[in-house]
Amino acid sequence: MDEKPTNLADLRKQWRETFKNEPPSQIGRWFLQGHLHWQQQAVEHGGLPRKTNGQLKKLMQQLRDGKDMTPTTDLVIKSGTKLLREYQGIKHEVIVDMDGYRYNDKHYRSLSQIARDITGTRWNGKLFFGVKS
Repeated sequence: MDEKPTNLADLRKQWRETFKNEPPSQIGRWFLQGHLHWQQQAVEHGGLPRKTNGQLKKLMQQLRDGKDMTPTTDLVIKSGTKLLREYQGIKHEVIVDMDGYRYNDKHYRSLSQIARDITGTRWNGKLFFGVKS
């Protein structure tokens, strides 16, 4: 994709070469350019993270199955976020990472596991750390 085609016929040709299928018939130049450009970046820089691809595949399957696609109001906590909680006079710090949480130099898959280690009882981890009302 060294050349950057700008007319519709050239963009449609580039689409066929890149994606090995026909471009959508009613799609205009800007859409084709944007998707071709994104594909070039994905090839050069690795595309979407594995977790995001998995989420997209799950959503596509839900659409195919006719399932309810109502957006959730779940809070998404970004990687690198620090969660702080004081419990019985002791401050606890949790770092969110790409595939779970880090607490006291140990990896956890859920906040509930951490809350249980801290308190000795079962807790909803998001409730314990104040990220769920």
